[in-house]
Amino acid sequence: MDLSEGATRNSQAHNELVEEHVTVLSGSVVVGPQEAPLCLPAGESRRFRADSPHFYRAGQDPARLLVTIVYPLVHDDAATPFDLHFKWPEHRDDWEGIRRVVERVCIEVQNGVELYRIIFGECPLSRPEARARLDSELLANRKSEQPLRFFILDNASPSLVVFARPSRFARLRDPAPSQPAIAAEAWRLADMARRPQIIDLEEIERLRIVARSSSLLNAALAAEALTAFGLPTIPTGVAHKTQTTIGEPERGDDIVLFEDRIDVDAYEAYELVHPAYARQSLLAARALPTRKPYQPLNVIDAGSGPGLPLQMLLEARSDLMITAVDPSETAFRHLSQRFAGNARVTPVMAGIDSYDPENMLFDAALSIGASHHLDTSSFFRGVGRCLRPGATFVLSDEMISPFASASERRSNLIAHHLQYIVDTLISVPDESLDPADRILADRMRQEAPACLLFARAGFGDMATSRLRGFLQEIASLNLPEPASHPFMAFYRFHVLELQALVAGLDYEVEQKTHARRLLELADHAGFECIDHQRIFATHGESEWDGGTHFFVLRRL
Repeated sequence: MDLSEGATRNSQAHNELVEEHVTVLSGSVVVGPQEAPLCLPAGESRRFRADSPHFYRAGQDPARLLVTIVYPLVHDDAATPFDLHFKWPEHRDDWEGIRRVVERVCIEVQNGVELYRIIFGECPLSRPEARARLDSELLANRKSEQPLRFFILDNASPSLVVFARPSRFARLRDPAPSQPAIAAEAWRLADMARRPQIIDLEEIERLRIVARSSSLLNAALAAEALTAFGLPTIPTGVAHKTQTTIGEPERGDDIVLFEDRIDVDAYEAYELVHPAYARQSLLAARALPTRKPYQPLNVIDAGSGPGLPLQMLLEARSDLMITAVDPSETAFRHLSQRFAGNARVTPVMAGIDSYDPENMLFDAALSIGASHHLDTSSFFRGVGRCLRPGATFVLSDEMISPFASASERRSNLIAHHLQYIVDTLISVPDESLDPADRILADRMRQEAPACLLFARAGFGDMATSRLRGFLQEIASLNLPEPASHPFMAFYRFHVLELQALVAGLDYEVEQKTHARRLLELADHAGFECIDHQRIFATHGESEWDGGTHFFVLRRL
């Protein structure tokens, strides 16, 4: 932390039992809780409880500090209001009694109870044995029940967690019904993921062929449908990571960019398995207006990233001329390579909040998955500067459920990100895995449901502490590239989701809000909403709760 002379930085309270270790590298500071600050010269260190408001104040000279935030370890057996405790069943009658409890729990959760966790004490079996026994005794005939999700956790006492899971994929409403010919096949593929099951073997094989086709849009939608049917599929376009840039900033200042917190190279390689990813490009292709025949539509894409959504969009629309704007050096490298020689795309390395359109007003604007990477108000003002009055702005992004406090936001943010993960916790043959991949898959199948349990139980501080520690644990693994099994692409995506989650907790390069608040900020910047739909649900039952949201706005 750098402070100019006499400067004060105030900090809100961290989670309970969080501590800070402060070492003064140069200058002097007054630091600590407001009621008991410490005066430290250069070379001295102190630690203090940081679960109350605290501050840092430099002396007469600039100061530089090393600040380490230490989070408490949270155990699996931390109590929640949704827990039921039983001794490990020893006899057939005991198991029959537990099965009756599970039957009642399933009915309660299906009918509206948030979740249940059944914890078994005094288990004489090893972890793998306990997991297999619970699976065979309690879940043999229940895994296909659509409204419910079941997870067996065994980091401490063995437990069975039962979550409610509402419908994930909403029926897509066509934002531009006058353009029915655009991506008609992709529209059909997107609708297939909503089916509760599929039994036509010919249709399965056809979807598998499409998932391997050269069309990135259709391949992603077909693979998503198969995965939703319980047939995990990796689409065309998913490749292994070739470089690593995360955590290697080359700047001498305190600016934090996307690649400092998120592995952009992994993002480019694996993000295509993210639920509802291709649906956004499909809806954007329908929502962007058309001009007279042979007249291109000039569109600015705010926050293009490596360019996957843009590539899928251009498969569906041949009349678009895109100026693709992104501030990330790594994303710009991928963007430039992806569209090298493509006269329809002009990459520009700049942030939309600082981009100068040079007196050119665009016909429309597009942004997929990018609005939350900037201050949202600045984002809307930047897009607004580039559009003529009456122009269309198509925006799709992740939103969390509404919140009114920091703690509520934290729990909703965690529940949102972890739902994407637990929806794609697919089984991978252990015998084919590299040891590091095996550890990643096993730990992810334990930690993601456990932290989702704490977040949905309202214990966001517990989930936060565990997630930070888990992400550090992952960082210490030497994960192979390419992954040792194709299905590990899902787990590489899970790592990206955890990186985004923790960055969002810190409000660094991830600043997610909720859908109604986004529209309020859009209104302040001179946009009106003419269409909205939640196309994938992560948290909450309302159309305005957490998930992937799609908006069509108009510049006033």
